[in-house]
Amino acid sequence: MRSKILSLAVALLAVQLGATPALAEEPPAAPPAESAAPLLPVPPPLPAPETPAVLLERANEAVDAGRTEEARGLFERVVAESPTSVEAQSARRALKLMGSRKIEPAQATPLQPLRVTSPEPAQAGPAPDEIVFRKEPFSLRTKERLRISVWEKIDFGMTAFLYGFSVGGSYSLGLQSNDTGAIVTPMVIGALSYTGLGLLWLLVTDPDRGDLPLVLAISSYVPTTATLAVTAFAQNPDAKAVGFAAGIAGLAAVPIAALLASKLDLDPGDTQLVRDAGFWGMAVGLGSLLAFGGKDISYGGPYTFHQSPTGQEVAAGGLIGLYAGLGLGLLGAYLGDPSLERVRVATWGGYGGTLVGALVGLSTKGSQDIFRGMVVGGIAGLVLAYALSYSLDQIPPEAALVADGPGRPYSTTLVPVTLTDSRGNPSLGAGISMVLP
Repeated sequence: MRSKILSLAVALLAVQLGATPALAEEPPAAPPAESAAPLLPVPPPLPAPETPAVLLERANEAVDAGRTEEARGLFERVVAESPTSVEAQSARRALKLMGSRKIEPAQATPLQPLRVTSPEPAQAGPAPDEIVFRKEPFSLRTKERLRISVWEKIDFGMTAFLYGFSVGGSYSLGLQSNDTGAIVTPMVIGALSYTGLGLLWLLVTDPDRGDLPLVLAISSYVPTTATLAVTAFAQNPDAKAVGFAAGIAGLAAVPIAALLASKLDLDPGDTQLVRDAGFWGMAVGLGSLLAFGGKDISYGGPYTFHQSPTGQEVAAGGLIGLYAGLGLGLLGAYLGDPSLERVRVATWGGYGGTLVGALVGLSTKGSQDIFRGMVVGGIAGLVLAYALSYSLDQIPPEAALVADGPGRPYSTTLVPVTLTDSRGNPSLGAGISMVLP
């Protein structure tokens, strides 16, 4: 009882003095601000993102300081990271100037610095001097380009037109009519039919490059074989029979060519070589008989008469030359495996040699000399063009964005020039590289 009274008295005394009785354990008071634990350091602000404008400005500063390689790398980053931006156009022009071989006099002036700035938004758009690289797919099996070009399609259409015209002309020869309309109408129908069927075949079947020479060879050589065979082996062949044979064979060759093209997957260069070899074999066979064939007949006087070979002999020579050329083409394709481009270049060389030889023979005013010049010039043009176009038989190397010419000991570069403003201004100069032993 006495202890309780004593406790109550102590409590009352504490209330009078303004103290708070420690009835429960309280957490310790916070230390003063001076003794607080130090705060963590505030991280520095993140750097601003390298936008195309920032990269372009850094590249300009590198150019001003004479750091050409650093500037080139920054320009290439702008082009690679933001190819469609306004700054990328300026970077492309700077790269073109830094890697250019042909420098205009205004660009080569030492007092003119290279300073690239972003054009106004109103000037945004494709620069007129931009260079766009397009990669072409090549076959590792044939070492040739896979995609058919527009020029190959045009060549196919024009050749189909000429083949149809010739088939119609062969049929017209057999009509033995004096009516011009009756003779011209089959030629027009043949040319339009072959061209229309050829274009329809291109659109529907989507052929590869090896199908074009195959279709042209079959649609051409089948009616040609019929014409030459009937003329060479028939006794006194009727022109009407020859014309009908060529027309029927030409019409039958079209579906056969389309069917074989859909079933076969041939090498484009090999197929083109066989086709062109057949043509040149036939041309050389016909031309050789007209140039070197026949015989001179003398009637006992000072004058001689040259008798040309007969039509049957010429047709037989053309038929033998056609299939001899096809055989040589197969052998050449097996041994050489040329590209379609190289075979085509060789054929163009043969055309040029034939024309030059004909002009040389024409200057002698002899009918046989013209054919001799054509035969000799055509063979020479074929051999020369084929020998000089060996570099076409390979896949071209990968092209670089900015490349220096191989094997040149000098190159254009940017050098700092200090002017009156005490600032290094970059100007175009020449650098010489030497390889020491």
